Amino acid sequence: MRKLYISLIAMLAGCTSSPPFFCEAPMDIGQTITCIAWRAGANSAAKAESRRRQEIQQLAAEGDADAQFQLASLTFESDRKASWKWFCRAAMSGQPSARVATGLYYEYGLDPVKPDSVTALMWYRLAGEEGREWAQKLERDIDPGRIETADRRAGEWTPGHCPD
Repeated sequence: MRKLYISLIAMLAGCTSSPPFFCEAPMDIGQTITCIAWRAGANSAAKAESRRRQEIQQLAAEGDADAQFQLASLTFESDRKASWKWFCRAAMSGQPSARVATGLYYEYGLDPVKPDSVTALMWYRLAGEEGREWAQKLERDIDPGRIETADRRAGEWTPGHCPD
């Protein structure tokens, strides 16, 4: 009878669908409690992550450059085009890490951007100290005329709209 109750508790806790190794049946009461705690923790973490992402999305939509950078970072692996949109918006607002990321999009031609070393170098320059190392690396690979063009464009740059 005790094993039946333990199995029912485990089932109610959701420990029967894809359980971790310690939630395999038959379980004693200690294993059941561990399983319940694990599931609760996993659910809490997932809910907290979902809430955090919603908060970041809201702040990003309201124009918070740091939230835009965070959202871009969160979507980079799953959706490069959405990531680009948020990196570019944050870069336009002056977020230095986003400016480096925007430069990387241009340097490597990450979708949806076509490779453009001059524009990449311009973004690294606009990133200030944070972009210095990236700029120095790129300068070794492009001719002096393109470097001058990037420097001129960085000096004349004003915030605008992100290209689609």
